Amino acid sequence: MTAQNNNAATPRPTLLTGVGMLVAVFVLSALWVVIGGTLHLHSFFASFVFAWYWGVMDRMEFNRLAPALLGSLVGVALAWQLNYLSAHYGAHGLAVGVAIIAVAVFIQFMQWAPMLVNLGGMLLLAILTAPQFAHTDFMDVGETIIGSAVYLSVLVFIIKRIMAARAKA
Repeated sequence: MTAQNNNAATPRPTLLTGVGMLVAVFVLSALWVVIGGTLHLHSFFASFVFAWYWGVMDRMEFNRLAPALLGSLVGVALAWQLNYLSAHYGAHGLAVGVAIIAVAVFIQFMQWAPMLVNLGGMLLLAILTAPQFAHTDFMDVGETIIGSAVYLSVLVFIIKRIMAARAKA
């Protein structure tokens, strides 16, 4: 688990800064949808869940990008295997799929493989096992998350460089 942000130490943005941040988030999100669409990606909900998780929980720290990405992909794989096994093998497949998820949840509880099995993955697993996602293209979900990780990491790198340059000036 990552350390929680201490809100008392982080000053609130001004109203103008908050509006600017909101506009930037919406413009950059729209740009991602356009870029992703040209790459024939469709599961933007998953990329926004990933973005939220890495942004809020991991504060967009590059040392937390790999666990956020890998954990998210493990969560997608866990949801896929449950969907696949239950669709192809009925109740027996469902039982095996649930057992696999139980093992993954236990691994997460024990923090035995935090790079792969973590809260980001559990978040996506919880979402993707909802009945509304029974016919999801899980490959597209994974590809969209990977694409968003690349897009976000480039954006964050550029923004951090600009902010560092402004701080020096």
